[in-house]
Order: sequence, then structure tokens, then C-alpha cells
Amino acid sequence: MVSDKTRVKLAKLLNVVPAWGSAIERKYIVFDLLNKKKKMILDIGCGWGDVSRFLSRFGKKAVAVDIIKEKIKTGDNFFHVLASAEQLPFKDGSFDQILCMDVIEHLKNDSIAASEMARVLIKNGEAIITTPSNFWKYPYWGFMRYFTTDEKTFIKQAAHVKKGYSLEELKSLFKGFEVKDCKFYINNGFSAFACDIEFSYLRVLENLMLKAMGLFLLLNFKLSSKGRGTHIGVNFVKK
Repeated sequence: MVSDKTRVKLAKLLNVVPAWGSAIERKYIVFDLLNKKKKMILDIGCGWGDVSRFLSRFGKKAVAVDIIKEKIKTGDNFFHVLASAEQLPFKDGSFDQILCMDVIEHLKNDSIAASEMARVLIKNGEAIITTPSNFWKYPYWGFMRYFTTDEKTFIKQAAHVKKGYSLEELKSLFKGFEVKDCKFYINNGFSAFACDIEFSYLRVLENLMLKAMGLFLLLNFKLSSKGRGTHIGVNFVKK
């Protein structure tokens, strides 16, 4: 039997080399879409607040919102608020930039959430939205079905209300907004394969495989064409 102390040491050793994953591609896309001049940002569905915490280090004031009750460690220029995307506890025009990363596909009332985002944004404020696109499927590669759940089970486990959104569906959802920029990611078979591995049953092996593939996945991300992908990021401007 391996002791807990040994397991912790092994985990720390393995994590010296970071594992590439879909979250990294999403962060790259988000940082490309962000308006660096805007200082106040509302991070809706922040999870553990990693992105808000990172942005706060670069001078942005981040207010992180989520329905999770676990305490999120806050810091300078980074505040956590327990709230729902469908009922934001802020005055009209409180923010000049909103971040909503892989959240709207989980919401039963996505149109209400979009209206709430519009309400708390100032005129010409920007909303960066990421979500699975209408090209998303799981697993992407058929042979990976032996190592993953089926798509229906995955959607249920992930608590997705909607499978994904096309750009036109997002435009329809965010009425009164214009598209400033749009980027697809996980946009070829190699990165999609890594995404399949990331959400597979392979666990420790999965982690090691993503570490081993890391450099190739980075090069693939940097060099691949930015055509349609299984996920989409859009920068909307409120008019």
C-alpha cells in the first residue's frame, strides 16, 4: 500500500510539468479577446476564481460571481460574490467588461442571464463569452468511446442544459450587442483528441499523456488555422 504522504509527493512531482488541457486553450482565447484598457471586470461563473485572481495581478479589479458556497481565496483587487448569473446583485452599468467562461450552456434561462449582463454593463462595455460550439461532440474520435462516457451521459454529468451554441445563436441571445471579435478553439483533430483524453477515464495516465503531448499541443495551437472548432469565444460590445 502506498501511503498518503507518498501520494502527495508523487502528485507534486508529476505537476512540476503542467498538463495541457482545454482550459489552457480557453484562457489563451480569452486573453486575446480581453480589452486590456478596461480595468473593472465581472467574472460570472468564476469557479475557484483562478482567472479573476490572475487578472487582478495585472491591475484589473475583478469581481468573481458563482453559486458555489465554498470559500474562494480573495486578494487585492479581487472580490468574490455568491450569486447567480440570472440575478446579478449589482446596479445598472456597474461594469465595463464581463467575462462568462463556459457558463451559459449550464443555464436554463440563458436569455435572462444575457439580459442581466446587458443591464450591469455600461454603454460600449464588452462581454466575453466562451461556450461549446454547435460543432462540439463527445468523444470527438470514435475510438475514444472505449475510454469515455457517451455524449448523453457526459452532458448530464456536466449539468449542461444546451449542447452548444452557433455564432448566430449567440448573436440572437445577446440582442443589442455587436460582435467585436470571434475565435474558435480546439479546432482540429489533434487538440480535440487531447480534449477527449482530458475528460476520459484514464485518470493518472491521462495526466501523463497530456504532459507528454504538451509541447506539441502548444505548437499545434500556435500554428493551426483558426477555423471552426468545438468551442467558441466571442467579444460582444453593448450598443
